[in-house]
Amino acid sequence: MVTRPLDAENLVHRLLDSTDVPWRLPRLDLEKRYGIRKHPAYGWDVIEIEPSHPIINSLIYPLSVQVAPTFSPYQPATEFSSVSYVCDDERENIQRTAEQFQHSLGPALVAPKNNTIQCEWVFGNAAVRLTVWPADMQSLPEPNNPSHQRDPRLARGCHIEIRTGFRPLLTPIERLWLDSFVPISPIPVTQIIAVGKVYRPSGSQSELEFIREPDENLEHVFGKIGRSADGAALIFYHAQLYVIPIADVVGFETMRVQAARGPGYSTLRVECRTHYGGPPTKELIIRCGDRADDLNELTQKIATAAGKPFVLSPYFLDD
Repeated sequence: MVTRPLDAENLVHRLLDSTDVPWRLPRLDLEKRYGIRKHPAYGWDVIEIEPSHPIINSLIYPLSVQVAPTFSPYQPATEFSSVSYVCDDERENIQRTAEQFQHSLGPALVAPKNNTIQCEWVFGNAAVRLTVWPADMQSLPEPNNPSHQRDPRLARGCHIEIRTGFRPLLTPIERLWLDSFVPISPIPVTQIIAVGKVYRPSGSQSELEFIREPDENLEHVFGKIGRSADGAALIFYHAQLYVIPIADVVGFETMRVQAARGPGYSTLRVECRTHYGGPPTKELIIRCGDRADDLNELTQKIATAAGKPFVLSPYFLDD
């Protein structure tokens, strides 16, 4: 497996390394090292990380990652979470938590956002976000949350999300595929990103095995879908760079939704095989259309170029 090297300027990575959080390890190795257990408050499966010393000193639970069959065991976990609690005051909890992180990450503003108070540090794809939900900022009464009944501190505590931004590096053969890229069609960029920008959004954990870390030499691929010259790979690049061996492509499907109460839309997806004990295939979004039949011709064109079958769904109503 190709791992991403430590960026000396990335303070989130530095913090994780300094506290011995093994963020580069594949999930399979994390599971072997720490095991899987039910979270005592939330009830879902997690891997709890017990580093040599805590990332901050007010955590009420160890730093953990969620476990799900859609996450490849051969890729690292990219999202870690916990809750910090010092007292029964939400504002004090986030302020005290932010002060602890500022020692490693530098100053950041603690400020209201919608019905929350948040503080965030962003370094490239990596980020740390703190969030509290003060009772006086909620327009509705607090819902009957079973997790809060199990541990009332969760309602007032500071919720911590750490995103590493990891994406696998291109292998030598994948680099050759990209160098020989043959475009099939332009596809719209669905997020405000551009080749060469410092910030690029991190990928979904459930798609990580198909996503690659882009480099500076991909202007010819950005905003397009195509294949390698030898026909061995399907490649598309919008918000993320996807490089998929054509042998793992099952086919293409466009979901068609006609206008009703809503305006209607269409979504073109590629179905790809997985190679572990989770779901046998996954669907990745290639592009979306504003109307039900916007992508019919494009679906056929891409499927023909890839040598794979395609399906146009029956019409559904946008209720």
